[in-house]
Amino acid sequence: MTCPHGYASPASCYECMETGPVAEPLSWKRVGDPFTAWHPGECWCGLAIAVGGQIRRWDFGDERTVYTHADCGPPRG
Repeated sequence: MTCPHGYASPASCYECMETGPVAEPLSWKRVGDPFTAWHPGECWCGLAIAVGGQIRRWDFGDERTVYTHADCGPPRG
């Protein structure tokens, strides 16, 4: 989310903050328990996700969904 007044975010802009609280920025949310991968892929850590391996789902608001190894943390960026 960018500020229409040129600041990095609405939370750093005094004009945006005058209109009321700014929504908390989106972050990666873990969805459910680990489960078995049905398709091959690549984790954000750079290693392959093998069919049959344990993976975890992460959502970034309504924008993105990413699957990682069950032991890897949330994606970066």
